[in-house]
Amino acid sequence: MLNKVEKWVGKYAQPSETSGYNRSVDGLRFLLSVAIVYYHILHSNIISYTGEQQLYVHLQELSNEAYLIVECFLILGGYFLYHSYRKNPKRPWGEFAVGRVARLWPVLLCCTVVTVLFFGENIYLAVIDLCFLRCTGLSLTNVGIIWYIGPFFWCSLLLYALITQMRPERHGLMLSVITYIGYAVNINCFNGGLGRSVEYGFVSTAMLRVMAGLCLGCLLEMLLYRGGRVNNKNKPFSWRNWTLQSIVEIGLSLFLIGYLLLGLPKSQNRLVIVLAFFLLCGCLLQKDRKGIVSILLGNPAFSRLGRYAYSIYVMQQISFYILQRTLWQQSEFVYSHAYRCIAVSVLFSVLMGVLTYHLVEWPTVRWYQAYRKKKQLEKTA
Repeated sequence: MLNKVEKWVGKYAQPSETSGYNRSVDGLRFLLSVAIVYYHILHSNIISYTGEQQLYVHLQELSNEAYLIVECFLILGGYFLYHSYRKNPKRPWGEFAVGRVARLWPVLLCCTVVTVLFFGENIYLAVIDLCFLRCTGLSLTNVGIIWYIGPFFWCSLLLYALITQMRPERHGLMLSVITYIGYAVNINCFNGGLGRSVEYGFVSTAMLRVMAGLCLGCLLEMLLYRGGRVNNKNKPFSWRNWTLQSIVEIGLSLFLIGYLLLGLPKSQNRLVIVLAFFLLCGCLLQKDRKGIVSILLGNPAFSRLGRYAYSIYVMQQISFYILQRTLWQQSEFVYSHAYRCIAVSVLFSVLMGVLTYHLVEWPTVRWYQAYRKKKQLEKTA
């Protein structure tokens, strides 16, 4: 029996020959997108339909810190940005910018058009969103579920320009300084928290927060790349190393779940959560080491769900508008079956994201990939 377990663990703990990274982060992205939907249901949507039922209020209080899940998305975004740069350092900035638009804008357009046509969204706010300007310091609003998409877009373009224009040996210093400034301003402005308002009349803490998260992700890629060059990827499976890796992954996962969703006693400085996400992503992104959490999240049947994360995140507001006019109007069900109501609401939001991915996001991505391939063939012809 022990030999079978060792053979199974050894098989899935070995680095993938075809994957550029440990795909367990895809499974993580899906779980985080579901968790952020759960948070938004409780904190800005369903409570007014529950008659202030104590169970809903209690669940809301337990998950007060789940807004910090965005930090993990930013770290992963920075990791893949620098990974993309390393694969093709000569990729033009304009091509990178077009790729960002093709990746982010179609689903955002779909969400914005639906909210304007069917749910009375302000036209001005719709234009602001479609120009990626919300929460950038150039708009007068910093509220809304999709607040971070605008800062993410512009900070990605700025960061890529800085990386391509500077010598690689200076990247580490630049990224470290930006990370420090971004988090230091946020932590001191919000008494240990992370915000998205404009402070001192012109400083957008949302932009600094997003820029810091992206830079931290870039630093993570640099550390893992250098570590990967040193490590011997062909070394035999070791129960000791696997056990230690599993303990670290499980410990970080339980800490984050407890802190974000289960009301674990809070640290005043939210940078603790940023560091926990940084370490967990570092564990999951290693190609030559996998613990039990990496193995479970990296299962192909589960990791494929990660592709739906962006559509789930953007389209959740549409699903909430629909639920406000349907399920949440059924007061008897909402009052008497809180867990079922929340579960159905989360599932509906996920299905909305899955549908949007197949109808909007994936066709656009596929078209853009074909377009890039055609352009590359024309250059080589």
